[in-house]
Amino acid sequence: MGLPLRLRSLARRRRRSLAAIAAACAVAIGLLSLRPPPPVTSPAEPSLTSDEVAVPIVVDSPAVAATLGPGDVIDVFATGDDGRTSLVAADARVLDRPSGLGMGGPDAVVLIAVRASAGRTVATASGRIGFVIRQRAQGL
Repeated sequence: MGLPLRLRSLARRRRRSLAAIAAACAVAIGLLSLRPPPPVTSPAEPSLTSDEVAVPIVVDSPAVAATLGPGDVIDVFATGDDGRTSLVAADARVLDRPSGLGMGGPDAVVLIAVRASAGRTVATASGRIGFVIRQRAQGL
């Protein structure tokens, strides 16, 4: 019981000092809230080199496509109606996984960068498309 009485007595004697400290804290908080937020830095956008082209591929499963991220290096395979699987692009880089394309189907689109010489092969590949991840992007 004696301690609260001492605190009240101290607060009465130092009322102006406490008010000045509280005002200084309020001003400091107000000034800090006016400071602009730090700039948001996004990872470097993968871009095409002079000997590459961008090709969209359709993967049967959105869950499988979700395992990919920009910068991943993959090998792309196509399995035809006859059941034969062939490599259609080696060392392709994932550029993007566009979402919300409104395709209405269960498929997922992945945009990849391939050598210009392999672009036509990838673009015209038919059947089921699959991939093997060779290297994960930095930072994943």
